Amino acid sequence: MFKRPKSLSSERKKEFFSQGAILKNDMRNFHSFSQLVLSAGPLKSTPAVKHAKTSHFEVEILDAQTRKQICIVDKVIQTSTIHDVKQKFHKEYPKWYPSRVGLQLERGGPFLKDYITIQSVASSSIVTLYFTDLGQQVSWTAGCAFYWGFTSWIAYYINHPRYTPPSFGNRQVMVSAINFL
Repeated sequence: MFKRPKSLSSERKKEFFSQGAILKNDMRNFHSFSQLVLSAGPLKSTPAVKHAKTSHFEVEILDAQTRKQICIVDKVIQTSTIHDVKQKFHKEYPKWYPSRVGLQLERGGPFLKDYITIQSVASSSIVTLYFTDLGQQVSWTAGCAFYWGFTSWIAYYINHPRYTPPSFGNRQVMVSAINFL
């Protein structure tokens, strides 16, 4: 049979023994490292990942007026919210941004809140929602600035130290109120 030459095995032994000094240093370093790790305390266990089948929903969006299909939002996971559906709908139709979209489970029903999950409203893998355009939404800051400014202007006259009631009494107030309406 085939025999190995002795020179190779003897060379390997020499190489192994010459590395012995290196191995001893490595063992010391490993020992020091392991002591450091052990002194850090117990490790937190990572939660086991369950490979459960994630069910996806298909959200069909219909126009609330005509009941015609506008679009279908695919691959919506269980934990997605109505706001997530609105975001995906906005990607399909950029002119309808999320704050402008009103989604309902039934025609004429209440609008769904943004924090409601799809899983809580789903009765099957296909969820049908009715779309209503809420119109252009005015930001709070513009509206608040107008009303607070108007209120401040009126408050100045009403709360002024020299304020006097209308000179003709209730008749003047009633005529002004009717003219206003």
